[in-house]
Amino acid sequence: MAEPIIEPTTTEPAPTGPTTTEPTPPEPKGPPADPQPSFTQSDIDKAVEAAVKAAKEGWDKERSEAERLAKLSKDEREKEQFRLDREKLDADRAKLDRELLVHEAAKQLREKGVPEMFAERVIGKDADETKSNIDGFAKEWSDAIQSGINERLKGSPPPMPGGGAPGASMADVIKNSITQGF
Repeated sequence: MAEPIIEPTTTEPAPTGPTTTEPTPPEPKGPPADPQPSFTQSDIDKAVEAAVKAAKEGWDKERSEAERLAKLSKDEREKEQFRLDREKLDADRAKLDRELLVHEAAKQLREKGVPEMFAERVIGKDADETKSNIDGFAKEWSDAIQSGINERLKGSPPPMPGGGAPGASMADVIKNSITQGF
C-alpha cells in the first residue's frame, strides 16, 4: 500500500523515508531554439530612416508627375495617361507571360525526369528558346547522372570467398578453402 505523503512544516522535521515526487522533465538536448533576432535602437532608427526616405522619394516623384500633368492640355493629359496605362499593361502582360513560361518549363522538365526546381534557370526569351534550353539541360542532366553512376561502379570487385582470384573456377575456390582452413 502507498505511504501517505507527509508535508513538512516548520515545527516538524522533514521525513526521511521515500516520498513521491513528480518527475522533472528532461532538459532539451542540442542547441537552443532559434532566438528572436534582437535589434538595437540604432538598427531600428536606421530602418525607420530608410523607410521614411523611400516614402518621401515616392511622394516627391508622384507630386512632380502630377505637376507635370497639370501643365498639359486636356488632350495631352489624356494621351499621357493612355501611354502610362499602356506601359503598366505591357509590364503586367510581360510578368504573366514569364509566369506561364516558367510553369510550362516546369511541366516539360517533369516530363523529362528532371527536377522542376530548374525551371527558372532554363527559361529563355520565348517558348522556342525555352524548349531548346530544356532539351540541352535534360541531356546534360542525364549524362551527369550516368557519369556519376559509372564512377561509383568503378573499383575493384569484391574478394571471392575462400581467397580465390577473380576468374578462378569453383574447384580452385574449394581447394583454396580447404588448404587455408576456411
